[in-house]
Amino acid sequence: MTSSATEKALLEPADDVPVIRGLPNIQTNQYTISVLTADASSKALTTIQKQIVSAIHVHSLTQLPALHKVVDTMFIVTAHAPTTLKRGDVLAVDQRSNRISLLRDGQSRPYLDISSAYQAHLWDVAVNSDRSRVYVSMSGMRGPTASHVGVAGTSAVLEIDAQSGNLLRAFTAYDEVSGLPYQDQMLDLAGLVITPDDTQVLACDFNNWQGNGKVIAINLQTGTISVLADELDQPSTLSVDGPDHVLVANTRQPHGKASGGQIIRINTRTGTKEIVGEISGVDASLVGVVRLPDGSFAGTMSEGTQEKCMVFHMEAGSSQHRIIWHPQPGFLGSGISVQDDTLWVAETLRGRAYQLDFNGNIKQFVQVYAGVDQDNLEFMFRGFDTLESVQVVA
Repeated sequence: MTSSATEKALLEPADDVPVIRGLPNIQTNQYTISVLTADASSKALTTIQKQIVSAIHVHSLTQLPALHKVVDTMFIVTAHAPTTLKRGDVLAVDQRSNRISLLRDGQSRPYLDISSAYQAHLWDVAVNSDRSRVYVSMSGMRGPTASHVGVAGTSAVLEIDAQSGNLLRAFTAYDEVSGLPYQDQMLDLAGLVITPDDTQVLACDFNNWQGNGKVIAINLQTGTISVLADELDQPSTLSVDGPDHVLVANTRQPHGKASGGQIIRINTRTGTKEIVGEISGVDASLVGVVRLPDGSFAGTMSEGTQEKCMVFHMEAGSSQHRIIWHPQPGFLGSGISVQDDTLWVAETLRGRAYQLDFNGNIKQFVQVYAGVDQDNLEFMFRGFDTLESVQVVA
């Protein structure tokens, strides 16, 4: 089929077949296409497969796409030199390039490029216990300066084969009975974790910045999506805190003003919440938190400009925190991760992932993306061009 004929086939569907609005330009042999369509009939899926295979032939590619009987959004995953993940690898999520980079031996290289038809952006990444699956959260949030923020039906959690980069499943915010997106969950997905027993993926949902933020639970055996905990403010990130609990950085922003936040411990089986720490009296937002081996906490705070971004330490049971590192100037992502006796954090202005000891001393940094003039760092406001998260592979 010619290129023009392919475009016509993609834009002019047959009877009873959902419209596919074009196909991204794919320039590599390592990729997976997932078409999520409101019509899950065999006829629709067969027609879509024929159209995409024709498009693949135009690009001289050979790997067939995977079609999933879900709804309404298309995601593209491109794998760079598929790799077996190792313990101690670090994955860095860069919203600017829609890329997850693999940091190993002090070097950064592309690992997964991910995009969606509705311009949802990356937020966080998690890896299961045998390092065979990578889970990625994609948020439909468009930002506080846009005409709207949470766009129903555009957020998702993707399940990706860690070695090949193939997209295996996409969990989206649709009611299976009505076929319509939920209006009060999976709107603004942010941080996520996989439970140690590999049975659930948990993700924070800002819920369109309207209060009643949630932690969403995805059952990996059944694929069902439920609310584990609600009545939060703006939950930003999650970290595992033992076999049956997670910590959530519950950002407090009443009327849009940054006012610290709460460290909340949630039981992953019952959803029971317990406040175990609180940041108050600051005009910055609590955006990330982890438990250290001695039981204390470390976390990240951020705000709309780089003056308010910092890493803090807090003793368990204390109401006081101390600042241990400030990039001066710098812009911290929300993700923070523990590796033995060190912390990993992401700094956007320099495009680096920093490894710190628990007192905030720099052990090393990895340059995640090039092209940064280190002597002339540009002032920036928080947006979706952020090196958002770094996660250590266990």
